[in-house]
Amino acid sequence: MTLLAAGAAGLFDPTSLRWLWGLAVIGGGALCWMSWYQSEKEAAPAAAAPGGPLVWAVWALVAFAAAGNLLAALAPEVFYDSLVYHLALPQLYLTRGGIVATPENVYSGLPLGVQLLYGLALALSGDDLAAFLHALFGLGAALGLYAGLKRLAGPRAGALAALVFYLCPLVVYASWACGVDLASAFYVTAAFCALTEAAGEK
Repeated sequence: MTLLAAGAAGLFDPTSLRWLWGLAVIGGGALCWMSWYQSEKEAAPAAAAPGGPLVWAVWALVAFAAAGNLLAALAPEVFYDSLVYHLALPQLYLTRGGIVATPENVYSGLPLGVQLLYGLALALSGDDLAAFLHALFGLGAALGLYAGLKRLAGPRAGALAALVFYLCPLVVYASWACGVDLASAFYVTAAFCALTEAAGEK
């Protein structure tokens, strides 16, 4: 919403977005530290559930796949959707300093939430950072599956779910380009984690 507001206000340019990113890092870091400090004071340390060698082996495979995916994400972008609108539209907005009407691009009428994040990545570094961000969404979705299922069925079930998801060929392929598929998977698993967390507190 912040990026959307910046685009509507004509502040979607590299300088403004860099300032916005700096303020977000400082504010987010302060909030995370305050939340961690408060939880450390109030919560008793919980015993970690044993995972065993199976969980460690699974995470070794996930780490190996993640290294390959992140390396592949640094290759030049060739995905059609990325070149037409996932990266092209935020780059146009950066050039013009805000969100502008683009009736010549049929995809500009779609919700562009993730694309605005790519615009921030383009302002900070370039398309390599945007592709890296999409690959991180996939890894985050795998971690979310582990966290959610660990509460429901234990660490082994969570680790196996993360492995099956992350080594799916479609997920591996999607990690190499700037799309929205892995971002959608990440937000769904984040909602799943929030649901299991809320259920566990009752």
